[in-house]
Amino acid sequence: ERLNLQQKDLDYILQVYQEQYPNKKLKEVYFFFDEIQNIFGWEKFVRRIFDTISKKIFVTGSNSKLLSTEIATELRGRTLSFSVFPYNFNEFLRVKSAPSNIKTQAKKSKIINLTKQYLLEGSFPELIDLPVSLKTKILQQYFNVMVYRDIVERYKIRNTQVLKFFIKKIFASV
Repeated sequence: ERLNLQQKDLDYILQVYQEQYPNKKLKEVYFFFDEIQNIFGWEKFVRRIFDTISKKIFVTGSNSKLLSTEIATELRGRTLSFSVFPYNFNEFLRVKSAPSNIKTQAKKSKIINLTKQYLLEGSFPELIDLPVSLKTKILQQYFNVMVYRDIVERYKIRNTQVLKFFIKKIFASV
């Protein structure tokens, strides 16, 4: 966000790299673009790099605009998508070093406690070992960005109060 790039500025990335590393060939470079979907027309830039410079391009982002089914036609047939999900319950238990059998009351109690933690605090890997107060703030932020704002932007919803109420009711009923 500090660069405030627009489509016309994206070529500067290549230019600056070549100035900094004049002996490196661009075809050998790995390109990593995070949140590039925020720049209008980014797909044409990435397509041009792919077609003329390097096939080693990684585009990452957390926005619904990057759904693989909706990547602009410029990139169709040139993408391989990976979705990163929170831990499932078994993965969560492994990370938390939960007992594999629950023959004793102490082990059973630990599993019950971890189940409550999984349901209340979620299972995002980056949150697992954070204090509860920080987890709550981050989860609220996730809600606002991933669920609430992405839906509002994607479907151009005007009555956001109703949407927020509806989503909270859905979550509360789980």
